[in-house]
Formats: sequence, C-alpha cells, structure tokens
Amino acid sequence: MNRLCGEYNRRWWSYILSTVDQILAVDGVRAASGSLNRTINLPQDYFDNDPAKPDRVTALALTGLDPKNIQTLRAYPVVEGRFLQAGDGAVVVIHKTLAGNLGLDFGDTLTIPAPNGALGLTIVGILPSKTTPGNEELYVNLKTAQAALNMPGQIN
Repeated sequence: MNRLCGEYNRRWWSYILSTVDQILAVDGVRAASGSLNRTINLPQDYFDNDPAKPDRVTALALTGLDPKNIQTLRAYPVVEGRFLQAGDGAVVVIHKTLAGNLGLDFGDTLTIPAPNGALGLTIVGILPSKTTPGNEELYVNLKTAQAALNMPGQIN
C-alpha cells in the first residue's frame, strides 16, 4: 500500500486524498470513496455537566465522508431529515440512539470538542437506532472532518 499511496503518514495512519483516484484507476475497481475517522474521547461530564450522574456517552467516532461517492459503497437509511450533501459545512448525521441519549433532535446543534476548540454541528439527518451500544458515530462532510481534526487532504 505504501507504493500506491506515495505519501504515507505513519503518525496518523492516513493517506492523501488522491489515493482514492489511484485506487479507482485499478482495473476492476468500480467504486471507492475516501473517509476520515477518529475517535473523540469526551471529557468527564461533557454533555450532562453532572459529576453525580454516570455519563451516557463517553466517546464519539467522528467520520468524515465524501457524500458524492460514499453511498455507492454503503447505504445510510435516514429516518428523519437528509443525508450529507456536497458543499455541506458544519452539519452532522447521527443515530437515533445518540440523539436520545443527549436529548437532541433534527435541527438541533451538537457541540463536540475538537483540536481548535468546540465545533458546533447542526443535525440535518437521523439514522435508525444502533442495535448494539458503544462508540457513537457522527457523520460529517469529509472537508469538515479534515478541518476539525487539522488533517487537510487526509483520509484513512
């Protein structure tokens, strides 16, 4: 994979975005899409500000997607609102379980910690509830994730 990628960043295990074009050029490959995923471990009491109450959400998986290509690889069955669109800025699609745990709804703002400070994201879509509890996923436009994580042009 190193030869194919050219520029490989060992620290972040990420690749340059042009890698997707190189993969699509391989004979027999019909679809590919770049994404960037990082786990955000939340400070204690981040959402509820109540040290006496156990935190319902302790980590988030921030996933930046290319909305133009990702749905050729996987379905995202939105139950309310819409999925990500090219050109979206600070918007997010979340699962119904996360919305319920945080008391959020379609159109509300979800604020998450990021290297450059807090990032406010407007909820434009809600996916069905997750069947297993765990790391809650946030789906944002790839450029939004790259900017929020200080990783311009990077995918993994």
